[in-house]
Amino acid sequence: MNHLLLIWKGLWRKPVRTALTFASMTVAFLLFGLLNGINQGLDHVTERFHLDRLYVMNRISMYHPLILPFAQQVEKIPGVEDVAYWAYFVGYYQRPTVQLPIVAADVPRMFRMYPELKLPRSQLQTMGIVKSGAVISKSLAKRFGWKIGDRVPIKSAIWPRKDGGDIWYFDIVGIYEPAEASPALNDLFFVNLDYFDEARAFGAGQVHLMIVRVNDEKRSGAIAQAIDKLAENSPLQTRTRTENAYAAVQWRQINDLRTVGNFIIGAVLFTLLVVSASTMMQSVRQRFAELAVLMTLGFTPARIAGLILGEALLLSLMAAVAGFGLAALAFPAVAELFGAMRMQPSVFVGGLAIALGIALVSALLPIVRAMRFSLVAALSGR
Repeated sequence: MNHLLLIWKGLWRKPVRTALTFASMTVAFLLFGLLNGINQGLDHVTERFHLDRLYVMNRISMYHPLILPFAQQVEKIPGVEDVAYWAYFVGYYQRPTVQLPIVAADVPRMFRMYPELKLPRSQLQTMGIVKSGAVISKSLAKRFGWKIGDRVPIKSAIWPRKDGGDIWYFDIVGIYEPAEASPALNDLFFVNLDYFDEARAFGAGQVHLMIVRVNDEKRSGAIAQAIDKLAENSPLQTRTRTENAYAAVQWRQINDLRTVGNFIIGAVLFTLLVVSASTMMQSVRQRFAELAVLMTLGFTPARIAGLILGEALLLSLMAAVAGFGLAALAFPAVAELFGAMRMQPSVFVGGLAIALGIALVSALLPIVRAMRFSLVAALSGR
C-alpha cells in the first residue's frame, strides 16, 4: 500500500501537467478506439458475407437497367435456388438534400433472400395487400420519427407518374430490424415493385440489381459465369459478383477511408508514446533529490525503477480506460454511418495491450536516467 501511495503522490506531484497529459492521452485513446473499432467492425462484417449470394447488374454500371424476363431465365440455371431484384427509386423527403435510399422490389422475395433482416410475418403479409405499402429500417423510423400507419410523401425528379405528378405517397406498414452482416441493407426504404411499375411513366419491367442464391457456394463462380454467358448476346450484358466482391465495389471509398484511418492510428500511437515519455522524463528529472532521499532510506534501484514504471502504467492505463470508455459510448453514433456494427472486444484487449506497451517504453529512458544519476549531486541540488 505504501508503494501505491508513493506512485500516486509522484504521479500528481505536478497536478496541472498530469491533468493535461491525462487529457491528451485520453483523447488519443478515444480516437484510437473509434478508428480501430470501425476498421475491425468492417473486417468482422465482411467475414460474415454470404458466398452463396450473387449480385447481377448491367455491365455498364449498376444504374443501367436489366429486364425482369432475364430473372426468369436465371431461375432456370441449374444450381440457382432463388432470385430477388430491385429497382432504384431516386427520391427525397421534404427537401432535395434529404435523399432516401428507396428501392422498389418484390418485398417477400427480398426478405426471403435476406433472412437475417427481421420483419414480423404479419407486416410482410400487409405489404402484399397494401399496394402503396412501404417497409423501412428501424434506423430510418428513428431518424424521421415515422411509425406504422404514417403516409410519407416522396418527390422524385427521375420517376414521374403516369398522371404527370412527381410526388409519390407510401404508407408505412412494416419496420424491420437491421442485420450486422448486411450493412448495405440496414437503411433501406422498400416499396412494392408492382405498384411502382403500374404508376411510373416509363421503364416498367426494368430493375437495376438482381440477387441470386445458389444451392452450393462452391459453385458460385461457375454459376456467375453462366449468368453472364446467358446475357452475352443481349444488349443488356451483365456482370455478376459474389456478395463480398459486390460489397468491395460499394465500399471502395470506405476502404480508402480505412487506409487513411490506419495512418491516423499510427500517428495517434506515436503521439501517445511521445506525450507519455516526455511527461515521465520531466517528472523523473525534477525529482532526482527525492529519489536520492528514498535511496538513502533503503530503497534499492529496483524499487525506484518499480515506482517509475508504476507511475507510467497508472497514467497510461487510466487514460486508456477513460478513452476506450468514451469510445464505447460514442461508437454507436459513429457506426451508424457504416451500418449496424458493434465494437469488437479485440479493440479493448488490443488497446489495453498497447497502453501497457506505451507505459513500458515511456518508462524505459527515465528508469535508465534514474539509475545513472549521482546520489551526492542529487542531494546537493546539482
